[in-house]
Amino acid sequence: PSLVGLTSKDAAKSALEAAQLVLGRVTPEESDKPEGTVLEQDIEANTKVDIGTLVSITISNGKTPIPNVVGKSEKAAKNELLNAGFKVDVITVEDGSVAEGTVIDQTPAAKELAVEGTIITITVAKTPAPIKCDDGSTVPWDEKCPEPSPTPTPEVPAT
Repeated sequence: PSLVGLTSKDAAKSALEAAQLVLGRVTPEESDKPEGTVLEQDIEANTKVDIGTLVSITISNGKTPIPNVVGKSEKAAKNELLNAGFKVDVITVEDGSVAEGTVIDQTPAAKELAVEGTIITITVAKTPAPIKCDDGSTVPWDEKCPEPSPTPTPEVPAT
């Protein structure tokens, strides 16, 4: 019987038993298919074999590589991670070295393997707050406060 695409080892075992065959070795493998999905079988479907023949299968372990979203916009990163089956948590931090809204970090890291539904935390840059100067004015975070002008000291007349 064709086992590829069945959603569990038990479903494959039942199909084999109905055909008077026996489930052999079950090998897990990384795949973007849900955990337990049959990816391959060692004897092609509809091949004539003896009753009781062992049929080995490869199933998905449900783990898939996490895409690299560092350097992308928050929106693009969220879309890519959601489309890959992950959940997304967003943290914002002040960082003036990149454009506001740019992803500067992700956890777990890109290319690590994770199961569908894993929460991927992305760190997104926001423009640092303005700086408050001693004179009460504010300047953008990447500028210096103006130097205070010296207060003139009144001349004391000589007596």
